[in-house]
Amino acid sequence: MRMTAEEVHKMGLIDTVITEPDGGAMAEDDGLMAKKVKRYILNCLEELLKKPVDTLLAERYARIRSFGQEYIQE
Repeated sequence: MRMTAEEVHKMGLIDTVITEPDGGAMAEDDGLMAKKVKRYILNCLEELLKKPVDTLLAERYARIRSFGQEYIQE
C-alpha cells in the first residue's frame, strides 16, 4: 500500500506536511529544508509547552484511539 503525505495528513495521522524543495529534501538547498523543519518543530514545542503533561497525554491518547473509528460498524 502506497500513500502520499497528503493522504496521511487528510486521515489525521500526521499534523502537517512540510513541503520539500524541487528535487527533494536531499537537493542542494543550503540547509533551507533543515531550517524549515527546525522552525516547524520549535513552533510546535512552543505551543506544547503551554499545556500540562497530563493534558498532552490525554489528548494524545484520545487522538490515537480515534484512528480508524470511521471504519468500525456497531
